[in-house]
Amino acid sequence: MINHARLTGGLVRKDPVDTTHPLVRVHPVTGEKCLFINGEFVTKIQGLKEPEQRWLLDFLMQHIISGHDFQARVRWQPKTVVIFDNRCTLHSAIVDYLDDDYGAKLRHIFRLAALGEKPIPVYDQFE
Repeated sequence: MINHARLTGGLVRKDPVDTTHPLVRVHPVTGEKCLFINGEFVTKIQGLKEPEQRWLLDFLMQHIISGHDFQARVRWQPKTVVIFDNRCTLHSAIVDYLDDDYGAKLRHIFRLAALGEKPIPVYDQFE
């Protein structure tokens, strides 16, 4: 988001923070393993060379994008509410809320984000 703001001349409130997270994490409630990946924020994979990193990230993103077995699509109607767990969900918007006469329909979107916990890597389960 900060990089996008810089590229488009938008407001940048603070510099980005470098962090390291596991590529596969364990959900703290369900114990299920899930990919913890985002095409915009993941910049490198520790222990891999640049070509290997790029190939693996591209492969995983294509797996997520094209995996219809684990996608959900919302048909927006008045008073529709969607809640998702950001710890195990990659989400994107599809511009399907256009009106033939007036263009984009008015929507109200609220984001509620609780303080996140430290991601649990898969290898912590075996220690």
